[in-house]
Amino acid sequence: MGNKESQFNGRSDDIKTSQVLDSNFVKSFVELSDEDDNLGWEKFQIISILTNIRQYRLLSGLYDKALRISKKDDNFFGQQLSLSLICDNRYSRATKMLQKCILQKEEEENNQNKFDESLITEYLHLARLQIEQLGDLELAESATLKAINLSSGTWLSGRCHLLLAMIFGLKAQYGNSLCSKKELIAESIKYYEKAIELDPHDDTAHLYCALEYANSRDFERAKEYCQAALSLNTENPFAIMLLALIFTARKDYKGALELVINALNDFPSHYGLLVLRLKLEARYGRVEEALQTSHNLICFWRKNRSATDPCDDEQNSRLNGDINKMTASKEAIVPLTPLLIAPLGITATPGPSTHLIASNVEGTPYPSIDNLSTIGPPTNTSDGGGPASTDSLSVLSSSSKSWINFSVFRLQADIWVELAEFFIEIERMNDVQACVEEACMIYPNSYQALYLKGHLYFKRAEKCAQTDLNLSKKLMAEAKNFVLGAISICTEHVLSIACLGRIYHFEGYLKMAEKMFRDATSIEPYDARNWHQLGCVLSELGRSNEALECFETASSLEVNTPLIPFQVIPRLLSFF
Repeated sequence: MGNKESQFNGRSDDIKTSQVLDSNFVKSFVELSDEDDNLGWEKFQIISILTNIRQYRLLSGLYDKALRISKKDDNFFGQQLSLSLICDNRYSRATKMLQKCILQKEEEENNQNKFDESLITEYLHLARLQIEQLGDLELAESATLKAINLSSGTWLSGRCHLLLAMIFGLKAQYGNSLCSKKELIAESIKYYEKAIELDPHDDTAHLYCALEYANSRDFERAKEYCQAALSLNTENPFAIMLLALIFTARKDYKGALELVINALNDFPSHYGLLVLRLKLEARYGRVEEALQTSHNLICFWRKNRSATDPCDDEQNSRLNGDINKMTASKEAIVPLTPLLIAPLGITATPGPSTHLIASNVEGTPYPSIDNLSTIGPPTNTSDGGGPASTDSLSVLSSSSKSWINFSVFRLQADIWVELAEFFIEIERMNDVQACVEEACMIYPNSYQALYLKGHLYFKRAEKCAQTDLNLSKKLMAEAKNFVLGAISICTEHVLSIACLGRIYHFEGYLKMAEKMFRDATSIEPYDARNWHQLGCVLSELGRSNEALECFETASSLEVNTPLIPFQVIPRLLSFF
């Protein structure tokens, strides 16, 4: 085994699969009695060593074999197996095992006529995994409904209704038509209001109820709930940002700018507020002044790269079970957050593109683009006796932390796209081009960066169309390639779909352009620009009546469109 000083310098130097998963070893591990202090401590040491050196594949294998030979009629090993599988990023089997343990525990409680409140949190945990890692909103809804039935009369009832409301909100985000979106938003609002009724001091429920009212363009109710959220928790920058966006949708730019400037006194590094201030100041013609103070915003990801840059060898080694290719450093024995595969815009696991943001887990007084893990609404006390936005499970797994970091970075990447679009709009393409090129080199799988690169090529092609037709065609072909690449990564990225529609329109492929703009309006029916573009295409096709309807829709939506889409306000799911 070697001397004690070098025993654990590496993650696997002295931990061999044959030793850990030997049948006799597993049998002795299972038979260790917790009643014997020495044996219980030995079991704890085994688990601690494997956890601290991040040998989750070995740990899950140990629990898997222990589960097979255990004679006890409890689900302890099953629960531990599901947790170790989560740490190993094997979410599909983890959720199945967790579901099996929950059903077994529920059956035992029914037979004994008793109720354990932890069963509710386990259902919430299962729902969160389905949303964050597998993207199965139907199974998440089923688990949440069971939690609601069990939580009746308990302090967790409000939190269960809040999660169900958020699930309907996510479904609305990916609805296929305007009618279905409206129905799902109405369901979401109904459960948000029920959650507020059960826990009137939960500022999170007020905030996301305001967000859904804003999405449905009922700005009076949205403002009312947003102000209620701020009265419950004044240290919530996203509530302030949502209120400012509501002002911009009502064309009260002066009130929005005053609100944002005051908020930046308390949250000077909040990326979303800084970008919103830039766009508001541009409305008053102070573009140069705004750009001088906000020029560094376009390169925000350079500061964040160290926090989110993937370590491919380590990640692939852990995912493939290769325990021989690990870093032999002293930090190897410290549990760390799993790194992400593509932090700027693509997830390593399937699922909806949800915004999942952490609360102030490090105690930082305000969100910062330099501290990704601390962005989100600070907590406030609810009627349930606990923080309104804290983890009901009292645990935040490493996989959840990595998803939080990824989601925070993706949120800022979406706002970064809005900022880059603004630079392009005011003919400052040179300022953004170098940044986009560098982002594409560092993050080649980022659909945001690929889209922006395609958009830049498209704008250049438009400019030289009258002077150099051959160059214009060449640039347009490059633009199409980049936009198609972005769509292949994220098939529901509306900006990429709309950009492809404009390219087809420019090239004269009107039927293809119509298809793209119809897809864009189906995914995001509240964007007036896409309706206007669709109307232009239909008009050229000679379908005047349909074109007129599109222009009327665009005109009605334009008066209610915020400067930045409401979707940049994150939906907080990591605390269930």
